[in-house]
Amino acid sequence: YSCARADGASPKNILQSISMTAQLFTSLFADGAMGQTQSMSDEQKARRLNFLRSQKIEALSPVMLTSAHGNEIALVTEDDAGTVIENIDGFITDCPRLPLVVTHQDCVPVLVTDDRNVVALLHAGWRGVVVGILPNAILLAAEEFGVPASKLRVHLGPGIQPCHFTVSDDLAEQFPSSARIGDAIDLHAVLRQQAENLGVPSSAITVDNRCAVCTENDSHPVFASWRRDKVAENNMISVAMLN
Repeated sequence: YSCARADGASPKNILQSISMTAQLFTSLFADGAMGQTQSMSDEQKARRLNFLRSQKIEALSPVMLTSAHGNEIALVTEDDAGTVIENIDGFITDCPRLPLVVTHQDCVPVLVTDDRNVVALLHAGWRGVVVGILPNAILLAAEEFGVPASKLRVHLGPGIQPCHFTVSDDLAEQFPSSARIGDAIDLHAVLRQQAENLGVPSSAITVDNRCAVCTENDSHPVFASWRRDKVAENNMISVAMLN
């Protein structure tokens, strides 16, 4: 497996707009370390706010989380603006202009939305993928907002790719054979399959296949990566919000 590498000038940020209602912004390595939400320094807090301002996000105060690498998703409203919700790995809301913020490095940021003003943002590491965080979000959209999977769109952001995600035989057995490439795992393929299995149309799923570990621009890393650098403070943030 050979991962994609960025060539030429890299954008200051990544903007993925997968519907008229929701957008996903992901900071880059060059934007600086965004820290761990539970122990942010004043400098890291300012860096996060500056990133939001740089995207011209004029909105409520963001709601953030501390991840547990599981499948828990919080239903949030404007009452949660400016708060940190602990031990979850995603949000879902129908509240416009409420920035949802997750931190990540090699894990995959996942945006789920529809054309009826619902958005979910997920932190999908391998543990969360195994226990079904994306299926949980798809089911919540139906249960809480009456939005069937057939009306959803899913975007899988940049994360670790099989070129750098080799695992033990015991761990590989937790994933479908279709996602195994030798002794490596394709997390994006698992997430795509999970979404399709629940009825999200294949044409409504988009994927950023750039590897968080080795995508470079002018010999500089584009994304933060725990597997590459082993520095927790280097977290990037992804931000999703309804227009």
